Amino acid sequence: MKKTCFLLLCIFALCSATRAQELDTLHFRTIHVPGIPGPGDGDDPSNPHPKSPVLPPTIAIDGHTLYIISGCDGAELALVDADSNEAYTTTLPEGTTLLVLPEWLQGTYELQIRRGQYVFAADIEL
Repeated sequence: MKKTCFLLLCIFALCSATRAQELDTLHFRTIHVPGIPGPGDGDDPSNPHPKSPVLPPTIAIDGHTLYIISGCDGAELALVDADSNEAYTTTLPEGTTLLVLPEWLQGTYELQIRRGQYVFAADIEL
C-alpha cells in the first residue's frame, strides 16, 4: 500500500513539473513609485533600510490564464494598453493561485502587479 501511494505521488509530481515547464513564466521589471511610504523610505525608524531586496512576483501565463505562484497576496493587478489606458484591474486576495482574464482582452498589454511603493511590470500577449 505504501509503495502504491509513493508511486502515485511520484507520478503526480512528475506531471506537475512537466506542466510547469510548458508554461511561460513572466519576467518582471521593478518600478519604484516615489511618495508612497514603504520599507527603506524612513517610515519605520527602527529599520530605515531593509536587509533583503524586494522580490518580484512569480507568475506564469497560458493563454488567458495566469498562474499566480508567489508574491501577489493582496496586490492589485492591472492590464495597461499601449495608450497607457487601464483595460482591466482587479485585487488579488490572499491565496489566489489562478486568474482567468476576460476573453475580450486581445492584443499586447503591460501586466502590472502593484504592491505598495513598487510596481512590477511585464509585457504579455493575449
